[in-house]
Amino acid sequence: MGNNSLKHHPVAKVYVKIVGHCNSHLHMLRLFAVGLSAMIIAACGPIKEPVDASDRPIRITRIRGPVYLVEDLNYWKTNSVFYVNDSGGVFTGAGWTEKSAKQILWKAATLTMAEFTAVVPADHRLPYSGGLHEFKKQSVPIYLSKKSRTLMLEQWKDLNLDMSSFGSWKEIPAAEPDHIFDGSMEFLGGSVIVREIDAGQRSSAIAAYFPAERILFLGSALSDPPYFYTYDRKALRSSITELMKLPFEIAISGHGKAIRNRAFVEDQLRQLNAD
Repeated sequence: MGNNSLKHHPVAKVYVKIVGHCNSHLHMLRLFAVGLSAMIIAACGPIKEPVDASDRPIRITRIRGPVYLVEDLNYWKTNSVFYVNDSGGVFTGAGWTEKSAKQILWKAATLTMAEFTAVVPADHRLPYSGGLHEFKKQSVPIYLSKKSRTLMLEQWKDLNLDMSSFGSWKEIPAAEPDHIFDGSMEFLGGSVIVREIDAGQRSSAIAAYFPAERILFLGSALSDPPYFYTYDRKALRSSITELMKLPFEIAISGHGKAIRNRAFVEDQLRQLNAD
């Protein structure tokens, strides 16, 4: 069957990351921090989704041409994008869970008869990598940057532990990548370009650029409200400054309101420069 065995596949979380993952930390302290962070995020502006939610729908809309926006409304609203044409499909996120992944894959399967090319999660954390096992089941090759793979191995247990205070959360095993890359990669004849963002030693981040559509996806490196506290601000500032050289017109934020413009990225860059 086409679409990596997906044409007949049935249609069928608040992302919390405590800074640093210290080597010695108490479980109860972690749960308190998770709960406190959840309350702060729930009360904060544009993030209006329930804290403990694993059954929310996936919202998928076309942005421009073959580029589609995915809004996963579970836990902490997370945005990703995918690109599909007659030659294949590339995804920048697998969703929080396998359930999310199934919805993403089913929708993409209605848009092309081609085999899917790759899933390249925007970072190693659960909002983008939790659903990777479903992609693996459907024979979609998993690409991880070398750094994402290293941090996934180091932090995966703790990332699941962070989510364990939510009653709906079920522990997810880490998925094995099919390919590991360093720096950047191009897919579908250069229609999709993925590039590592330097976000410091303890964080991974991937940007995806779609040159024909002039769309730049920045994952958690671009969020509303800003999500700088997990990143090395100096490194991130340098990376985004370099990405600003691309002639993009539309920027996609990893969390909060999804569709942005160059002015929004410039504003985020000013906030990074403020420190």
